[in-house]
Amino acid sequence: MTGPYVVLLLLCILVRCSTEERSLYIVLAEGEPLAFHRDLVALETGRGSDTYGQLYESHAKRLVESHEQLLQSTLEVGSYNKIRSFTHLANGFAVYTTATQAGKLKESKRVRLLQKDRGAKLMTTYIPQFLSVPEGVWAKQGGKNTGEGIVIGFVDSGINPLHPSFAYDPINLFKENLTSFSGACETGPRFPACSCNGKIVSARFSADGAQAAATLDPSKDFLSPFDSVGHGRYSSVRKRNE
Repeated sequence: MTGPYVVLLLLCILVRCSTEERSLYIVLAEGEPLAFHRDLVALETGRGSDTYGQLYESHAKRLVESHEQLLQSTLEVGSYNKIRSFTHLANGFAVYTTATQAGKLKESKRVRLLQKDRGAKLMTTYIPQFLSVPEGVWAKQGGKNTGEGIVIGFVDSGINPLHPSFAYDPINLFKENLTSFSGACETGPRFPACSCNGKIVSARFSADGAQAAATLDPSKDFLSPFDSVGHGRYSSVRKRNE
């Protein structure tokens, strides 16, 4: 009489696993990321050399492979979807899975930290105070060239290349003066390649996590660096002007 009960128990487990809600989790793994790898740090002065580049690519590949191996050896087949790996400043990955499977990852000795992703409400009213940005800092600290050569980076809802602070002006051409900055300009809806015109020197976007967790609305959820809600535009303009 034990056979049917065993089958029923297994069936219940399978049904529970298949219906359990999934969420996005950020996982930090043991081991140094690329920015702190001792061999790469030792070669920092030869950053542009072939040796540095080959070592960088080799170590990055090993980190990604270690993430795949950790997931395959810890979680059940079909119970997760790895969104992406992080290798430069952090050694880890984002994974879309259930709380039960996330608990297994958290117990692994190869995992340093596991954090469930959480949403945040966009607010624009108190950005200067929140960032402790003093009013009129450029006017107080220097002349017309104050801030020249400084690249301001931020993570937000995007940026609007048509805003007057960033838009291309054929009459008053902006000449960039960047000798050591390197970045990429990712394109997409409402963000053509000409958006990176010297005022915007680099723009990237990431939608993998959002696409895994929800169905995006193409009328407002653009797969590009374009800011459709205004928060990123407000933040970037404020930082530029201050």
